Amino acid sequence: MQVLRKFYGVKGSWSFYDWSVRMAYMVTDKAKWRAKVVTFFDRYGLEATEEAFSVKKSSIYKWKKLLKDNRGRLEVLNDESKVPKNKRKLDWDPRIVNFIKDLREQYPRLGKDKIKPFLEEFCQENNLKTVSESTIGRIITNKKFFFHPKKITHFGKIVKTEYRKKLRRKGYQPAYPGDLLQIDSITRFKDGLKRYFLTAIDYKGEFSFAYSYSNLSSKSAQDFFLKLESVAPFKIKTVQTDNGLEFEKYFRDHLEKRGITHFWNYPKHPQLNAKIERFSRTLQEEFLDYHMHLFYDLNELNQKLMGWLLFYNTRRPHHTLNNIPPLKYIINTFGFSNMLWTYT
Repeated sequence: MQVLRKFYGVKGSWSFYDWSVRMAYMVTDKAKWRAKVVTFFDRYGLEATEEAFSVKKSSIYKWKKLLKDNRGRLEVLNDESKVPKNKRKLDWDPRIVNFIKDLREQYPRLGKDKIKPFLEEFCQENNLKTVSESTIGRIITNKKFFFHPKKITHFGKIVKTEYRKKLRRKGYQPAYPGDLLQIDSITRFKDGLKRYFLTAIDYKGEFSFAYSYSNLSSKSAQDFFLKLESVAPFKIKTVQTDNGLEFEKYFRDHLEKRGITHFWNYPKHPQLNAKIERFSRTLQEEFLDYHMHLFYDLNELNQKLMGWLLFYNTRRPHHTLNNIPPLKYIINTFGFSNMLWTYT
């Protein structure tokens, strides 16, 4: 609206704005090309147009007529929708649909492949034509036969569970350090003792951090993130995690409070967190394998870990960064202050 106010009172400004919007959002590249062919035809004739664009005479006259009948509006040259006008109606037998619904209500985790044998038996008993696994899957999705477990309080009341849609990274590509940090957790055992390590790595600069805990909870993840923020030489804007419970509640609330975007991975897709998975392997091979004896003393283990992280971020060469350490790479490539070196 500010743009329109800037040219308020200028003759033709609204028409120009309307034309700009139509050209940017309503007219496809193909329609623009067809308009170009028609313009060329008006100037140089049919023979030259056919030779230059390899277009049939009937097509040229068809496009020309469309433009004439619609007062030159280029969007009429867009391709027509290929969606069928008469869509096939779903004609599933209601008895089959009800059988699948009843089975899913009784056993909510049964998938289409496991429902198939029960359905075949049911169809045989009732002289019905059975359906394929794909059709069973479509019935479940179309009819929304999804039944989630109910939580009940000590007083016998059913708690309404809210299921939120998780934000996925999709095509987001970070440009600077801090734009995206991948965070994960790993578990290690020694003589029946369990230790949890929360790890983080910056996607662009590969600055990394880790810390060990005796338990894995959202409170631990929140504490880890507070420590990460205090040592990171940049402002954290976005994080990416898997769907572990440690990244819920306190951790999630802290990110929301700080205005940090939280991307969740798709289930069973660890390749989406490839950088942090590789760092976890490096942490295991270069540090944990040589300090298993410190698992009994968590404070000493973390002190040693901080020393190794200092070496990892400021001195250790990285092949992916042309054999220079992450902090030096961040300073040289992105113009961060050299004070970061001392700070870290």
